[in-house]
Amino acid sequence: MRTTINIRDDLMIKLKETARKRNQNLTSLVNELLQNSLSPAESFREPFRQKTFALGERPGINFHKSLDLAAEMETDYTIGKMELDK
Repeated sequence: MRTTINIRDDLMIKLKETARKRNQNLTSLVNELLQNSLSPAESFREPFRQKTFALGERPGINFHKSLDLAAEMETDYTIGKMELDK
């Protein structure tokens, strides 16, 4: 479809330079840019990043060894329970 639009001079210069660099004609470049800008926002969604939180430091516990950590936590729980039973 043919239509007439007014484009600022500085934008037209950038469009022509970009078309030349991409070896495209002006019409195909403008169509491509409009299509990309009018696409659903989901295509431009930021990648998901999981938030992390510091768990604190426990002297003598290597957090990379989960069984050691589980054993230490179980020991702390058992000691705490025994102290409540007194």
